[in-house]
Amino acid sequence: MNAYEAVAKEYYDPGLHPTCAALRDLSLQAVNACVLKLPTQGVLVEIGAGDSILAPIALKGEALHRVVLLDGSETMLTYSQKWGQMGAKLQRSDASETSLQSSSAALVIASLGDPYNTPSFWDEMRRVLRPDGRLVFTSPAHEWSSRFRLGGKDDVAEFVTSNGKKFEMPSFVYPYKEQLELIGRSGLSCREYFALTVSSLSGRTPPKLSLLSNDTPAVACYDLVLRE
Repeated sequence: MNAYEAVAKEYYDPGLHPTCAALRDLSLQAVNACVLKLPTQGVLVEIGAGDSILAPIALKGEALHRVVLLDGSETMLTYSQKWGQMGAKLQRSDASETSLQSSSAALVIASLGDPYNTPSFWDEMRRVLRPDGRLVFTSPAHEWSSRFRLGGKDDVAEFVTSNGKKFEMPSFVYPYKEQLELIGRSGLSCREYFALTVSSLSGRTPPKLSLLSNDTPAVACYDLVLRE
């Protein structure tokens, strides 16, 4: 079973999980800063879509019919049912096995993509991207997330539900140079990198993020293309 099935019903509740809401806020800002204009041709894809970030952008550009929203969790994907009713395609699919046609995606959004930040995911992105395509990938910044890892693990984050149950969620977060090396091994290159800090939050800073200084990265963003 997909790990997010266990937490999906309350994942987007800002009262229960203010840290998740804050990271999503910063990721949304990063994606919007990168995607100022949609490609005119090709499929527009969001990986691990949940409550989609891409669909509202595509709706403004009248391109919702070209949007494919993928998520490995059926329950997480229900948050985007409204976009499916408006023309987007919803598909339950693993991030590393999307079943998308090769060289079909003009734009891929992977917002907070740390759960599937693995070599197989990056190889799949190389396969599905068009030669002129872009991939916008965001992740919790290593400078912040490393403070809350379970026993110093690099690949697990703890999620505590409202009934007190604790779940170990896959979360692969690497320092900047290691992340670039992982991306580069699959034939992609970074055209732009930037990080957002807690000072960019539009609302109240949750306790976990308040431990950061105002200039410490909280969410990292990589704007990527296929290497020429």
